[in-house]
Amino acid sequence: MCRLIRVLLLAVPLLFVFLVAPSGFAQSWISAIAATTTTSTATITWTSAVPANSQVMYGTTTSYGSSSALKSNLVTTHSAALKSLAAGTTYHYRVLSADSTGVLVTGLDNVFTTAAAISV
Repeated sequence: MCRLIRVLLLAVPLLFVFLVAPSGFAQSWISAIAATTTTSTATITWTSAVPANSQVMYGTTTSYGSSSALKSNLVTTHSAALKSLAAGTTYHYRVLSADSTGVLVTGLDNVFTTAAAISV
């Protein structure tokens, strides 16, 4: 019984680290996420800790529904242009980058709002 408890005490901290590490890892692997918008476009930029590809999922809810074209070139400074957006609309987006080994890291949910159309 005592041996079983020692084994469990050793195994539980390792399991805890495994379950907690991915979100902390994503936040340190992807950084400097920003959006620049107009009435109908948005440019999303971010950096990654290692060279990786680039893609953005976006939509008016956290279900997203749309994605930018995958840029397969491996870089650390990323940019994706989103076009044909509705004016004065709030969009949710998250960035995705995968390194040369196929490790995919997905950023957290972010939002931007396109500029309202000006009528004269």
